[in-house]
Amino acid sequence: MSMIHCRECGELISDSAPMCPKCGAKQNISNEGSENFMAKLHHGEKGLRIVSVIIGIVGLILYFTKKEKEPQAATTYLYCALFSIASDILCFIFFPLSFIALIVGIVLVAKD
Repeated sequence: MSMIHCRECGELISDSAPMCPKCGAKQNISNEGSENFMAKLHHGEKGLRIVSVIIGIVGLILYFTKKEKEPQAATTYLYCALFSIASDILCFIFFPLSFIALIVGIVLVAKD
């Protein structure tokens, strides 16, 4: 038996309890695990998209500010921006692939 938090009051209750003993709120036992997983996955996708857009914007700004003085570094920033934009697009298609593209973009920036 594992413990979960009540959907209403947050009290720690048994995962097999049909209702919360503290507030009486009905608990959805049958598919709560899959709903929580999908909600977490969707929340992670939103966070990834926000991060990829920020990295893309920062990469483009760094590219345009450094392209004349440091062309090699500027090219790396451009690649980072392109990978981030690609990861944002891939979020709509495949969440794991977009995560990989984002990691590649971060590694390119970290290399510099």
